[in-house]
Order: sequence, then structure tokens, then C-alpha cells
Amino acid sequence: MKITFPRLGTVHVGLKSVLEDLGHEVVVPPRITEETVNLGAKHAPETACFPLKINLGSFLEVFREHPDVDMIVMAGGVGPCRFGYYFRTEQDILTDLGYGHVNWVVMEPPRGNLRQSLDSLGALNDGCSTWQVAAALRLGWRKLVAMDDILKTVHRVRAHETQRGAASRIFRAAVTQMENADSLQEVDQIARQTLRRLQNICREDDGDTVRVAIVGEIYVSMEPGANLHIEEALGYLGAEIHRTIMVTDWAKENILLDFLRWDSRGKDHKEAAKPYLNHFVGGEGQASVGSTVLLADAVDGVVHLMPFTCMPEIVAQSVMPQVSKDYDVPVLTLVFDEHTGRAGVLTRLEAFVDLLRRRRRKKGQRSIG
Repeated sequence: MKITFPRLGTVHVGLKSVLEDLGHEVVVPPRITEETVNLGAKHAPETACFPLKINLGSFLEVFREHPDVDMIVMAGGVGPCRFGYYFRTEQDILTDLGYGHVNWVVMEPPRGNLRQSLDSLGALNDGCSTWQVAAALRLGWRKLVAMDDILKTVHRVRAHETQRGAASRIFRAAVTQMENADSLQEVDQIARQTLRRLQNICREDDGDTVRVAIVGEIYVSMEPGANLHIEEALGYLGAEIHRTIMVTDWAKENILLDFLRWDSRGKDHKEAAKPYLNHFVGGEGQASVGSTVLLADAVDGVVHLMPFTCMPEIVAQSVMPQVSKDYDVPVLTLVFDEHTGRAGVLTRLEAFVDLLRRRRRKKGQRSIG
């Protein structure tokens, strides 16, 4: 099979590894650009979620260069969030555009159903033994864990790099190396070398650094092409980043714990959000509120990211002002769609970081006095 899948952060590093080890030819979608967004928006319903438009544009870019791709692998969803309808909507649009030959494998949340999970995985198994499948999953998972560790370090050191762009260059090199790694030992070696290189580009903290948490809808939070590379922009402004959603965290909660019927939505976040939002509204809506509450004392400010028309995050946005007031933590909500301009986002980020820096200085003056 010749397989592709939606592009989302560093997910392709682990997923490509697993699929290739299972005997498939893999086409990794190109990086998300303005052209990708415009292409998807052209063919998607106007009121569709922004991530759906990006995914659609990404698939069309893949088919433009690789018309012989015959399978798409993507995740499914449950609950009020419209993510569960992405597959059917995208399939119908692509069929109308002449790509009805494509087979779809949708990895639905297990919900305790072992048979459903095994059937989905079985559709991707090209005659491999159980041992081979386990080895492929182990290597792919190790790559995802390593990339998350590297990215967390990048989020911290970018605000302190001695040469602008150094952390991003090291990160991009690590992605390429990790994609080509074919053993657990090589993955660990790349991770160690990359983390060491990142530490070596840091200068001493001048005391002017602020710490910003990023909460919100998973796709816009994790995919740089969807959020106009906001993490990089904040780093260049002198902000350390704490993103509340990482690839492996999401996988643990929505695959492993969901399969065990554990409280896969995060009990701590639910309890923290309860005074403001005491029920599940789909997606990461409740988690966005809970994360803001839990991190209020550990960060200088919170950036809340959401796609235009995202119902769960609209609900979260409605209570964020009260959370901000109660916990004395500034919250900036940024809404993204195909019309969002980079210049406007950067202007708002600059003003927000300046606000956080002035607040920190005032608090320091009060404590000295």
C-alpha cells in the first residue's frame, strides 16, 4: 500500500516509522503553508473547522505529486466535537474530486473495545508477525517520546539562544535524523546529542524572560502551520513556552487510557475546571480551562488557541475572562482560520509579552519594597 496521513506536528516521525516497518510505502505530506490552507478552503464547506480545511488541502497536495496513493490513515473522534465527522466529509469531497479509489483507515478511540482497535491495526498489517508489529510500534513510540523531549527543550531554550534561529535549526535537523533512525539505540543517541546541542546554545537568563502556557484545541496547538509558528514567534520575543498538549500525552490519554476505560480526559483538569465548566463539551474545551487554572501560579500568562467555529473552545473562551480575573493570570485568545494574517498575530503577541514583562517587573518591585 502507498499510504499518507494528516500532518500534525511531529506525529509523522513516529507514524512513518511504524507504517514503513509494516511493509508500506509512505508519503509524508509537505509542510503546511498558506497554499495548503487556501487549497483546502477552496473545496471545503465555508463553516467547516479550520483543521479540516488544512487536512483537505494537505491531501490534495499529496495527490498532486503522488496520484497513486491508495490509502489514508487518520484518527477518529467521539463526543460533541466535529472531529468525528472529518473522515466522512473529507472522503466525500475527495471522491467528488476524482479520488474515490482511496481506502480509508480511521483509528477510532478504543473506548474499551479491543476488537475494534485490533481490526484497525490489522488493516495496516502487511503480513507481519505479531513480533514485527510490536517492534514497529515500539520504535515508532520511542521516536515520538524523543521528539517530545526535544521539543520541550526547544520551547525553553529558544528564549535564551545566543543566535536567533539556532534552536529551530537544531530541531529541524533532529526531525530528519529521527525519521531515518532504524533502531532504538540510534533514536536514543540522536536524542542525547540533540539535547546537548540545545543546551550549548543558551546564554544566561537576563531576568527579562517570561513564561507562557499554550492551551487550546489540539490541532491548532500542535501544528505550526496552523498557528503561524506561534511558539517560534513567542520564543524570539523572549518567552519560554509550556505547551499543555504533546503528542505522547495525547496518545496515552486517548488510546491507552481510553482503551482501559480510565478517566482519559484527565481528572485533575476536570476538577480544576469544575467551578467554571463542569461537564465535557468535546475536544479540549474543558482541559483548556482546567490547564489555565492549574498553571496560573507557574506562568506569567496563557495563550489560548482555537480554530474559528470550534464549539468546545468557544465554550472555553466564554469562561476564560473569569478564570483570568480569579487567578490573576492574563489570557490571550487567538482564533485561526484561512483569513488570519501573520502580521496581526505577531502584533498581538508583542503586546501580550510586553504586558507580561511589565507585570513581572511590577511584582518584583513590590516584593523588594
